[in-house]
Amino acid sequence: MSELSKLKLMEIANRIPLFKALTLHEKEQIIAIKNIVKIIKKGTKFIVYGDHDDGFYILLNGSASVYRNDKKIAVVKSGQFVGEVGFICREPRSASVIADTNLITFFFTRECFLSLSLVLRDKVKDELIGGLVGRIQEMTEEIDRLERAASIFRDEPKAPVSDVELPTGS
Repeated sequence: MSELSKLKLMEIANRIPLFKALTLHEKEQIIAIKNIVKIIKKGTKFIVYGDHDDGFYILLNGSASVYRNDKKIAVVKSGQFVGEVGFICREPRSASVIADTNLITFFFTRECFLSLSLVLRDKVKDELIGGLVGRIQEMTEEIDRLERAASIFRDEPKAPVSDVELPTGS
């Protein structure tokens, strides 16, 4: 990799929330990983539901859509990561992901992740966990919002008995 491309990658890495807690030297270690940069063309399904895959992606630019049961459930944008659940839990992929645009990503396999120093691995893991917690909070807020909206239809106010006209007997 040329010095120019290393500088460009460093510039991009400095804008990625996952790397905010890293030192300059730690960012350089990540950029130096052989084959960490992966280019993905628009329309490519790069994570497939049910596959056993040991890597996760950090989107450096572009966006991708996350699908489950052929329904779009999320959009991942530049600076965010995807595939971390399968990576952390070593479980089959829980969704499919398709590139909405051409993407430049960092792709961490388990092997390249384990090649990092223990301190650096812990920092990256902590940031992944923090990102997951943030997603859970966003989902919880969305569920609350949807439940409030649905309650309008479930709990239609009943007219009080005093407002209901009762038939009179003759």
